[in-house]
Amino acid sequence: MANGIKADNAQAKFLTGSTLKHVAIMATSAAVGLMAIFLVDFVDFWFLSQLGILEIQAALGIAGTILFANISLSVGLMIGTIALVSRSVGAGDMEKARQIASSATLYVIALLSIIGLLTFVFATPLLHYLGAANKTYDLAYSYLIIIVPTLPLMGIVMVSTGIARAVGDAKRSAYITLISAITNAALDPILIFVLDLGIEGAAMASVAARLTGAAYGLYVIIHIHKMWVIPQKSSLISTLKPYFFIAGPAVLTNIATPFSNGYVQISLAEYGDEAMAAWSFIARLVPVAFGALFALSGAIGPIIGQNYGAGKFDRVKSAYLSGMLFAIGYTVFICAIIIASRHALAEQFAITGVSKELVFAFIWIACPLFLFNGVLFVANATFNTLSYAGLATLFNWGKASLGTIPFVLVGAHYYDAKGTIIGQAIGAIPFGIAGCITAWLLISKLETKNKDKKI
Repeated sequence: MANGIKADNAQAKFLTGSTLKHVAIMATSAAVGLMAIFLVDFVDFWFLSQLGILEIQAALGIAGTILFANISLSVGLMIGTIALVSRSVGAGDMEKARQIASSATLYVIALLSIIGLLTFVFATPLLHYLGAANKTYDLAYSYLIIIVPTLPLMGIVMVSTGIARAVGDAKRSAYITLISAITNAALDPILIFVLDLGIEGAAMASVAARLTGAAYGLYVIIHIHKMWVIPQKSSLISTLKPYFFIAGPAVLTNIATPFSNGYVQISLAEYGDEAMAAWSFIARLVPVAFGALFALSGAIGPIIGQNYGAGKFDRVKSAYLSGMLFAIGYTVFICAIIIASRHALAEQFAITGVSKELVFAFIWIACPLFLFNGVLFVANATFNTLSYAGLATLFNWGKASLGTIPFVLVGAHYYDAKGTIIGQAIGAIPFGIAGCITAWLLISKLETKNKDKKI
């Protein structure tokens, strides 16, 4: 038993081989899965934009901010699951990994049931706070109250993809959310146009998508990977503290982004429905286009976690640098595509006038600057996996507050709605750079401590 690793670690796939290859495979497959979740919303937006009703586009933007916060919360819980399960897998303790995976699944279902209920009860004040009024409010409310009760299903989707990634099954982790997206895309035209249900039909399609994704996710973790057992009472109790020690800060870290977006949306509300419609499109374009960067948070975690659990700090460093390299390359690639296709996007989504000007300003300036969000995702995943989740929370909330509010205020003062959108992007630069440096110093510190223990 070398380095304290049990012989039974056949599922620890990331202890050997190219870390860049592992990062690329995990990030792209995880991106397919994560993008599929947001693609559901993007597909809704595309079909509903064909109706040519500006208030619907604005309503989707407002309701989408609340739903994005819910999804971000689910991702935070998934990160906690990945961190603990991947460590146990890396150490070769599969029985402990199963107990943790099972306990985490129950935690997620319980917590998201409570959050879903609270969101449902306070939907009206939340929508008004985000700028919804009159017809836009009515549309946003009818869309939101249909989807929100299914938040526990979204939690099952996220935690099952996390467990699949933690054991190295990148393919099926992507299939879980792909099934959701396919279901949504198939039902949208039927419910929106054939049955003439409009925005409520889009919400119903999303509910069906979550249901099918959750069903397949449970099949993967229960029947394929045998990662579900009836958790022992002792496991539920002993896992609770370490799980929320990681998942708690990870949730706080993740909801910083919707907080930042919510502030931008409130700032844009004073510029009318055209500005809100532009933001609605931007808010849906970003997670789909930059899905691979969002996915890095979950994708790089198992790679770092398994090697950290095995005491292989050279590979931890290599995985971290590979994540940064992937973030840079992907940003350059996707920005080139978005810029080249900007006119086609505007035409397909019926974006005209002021909305088009704002969207193009975002594409030319804010898209390339999204790189700094990407590298911060890598740094945050490192913090979370190495049990320094508080640092991830600190950096993300710093970006969401100090990196958003003053930059948006200054941008809006000089350039109105355009300045609001661009200001948020510029504010991410210092926090992205600082996060990268801090994460590298943390890995080096833990490596030194590990060497000292062996002496």
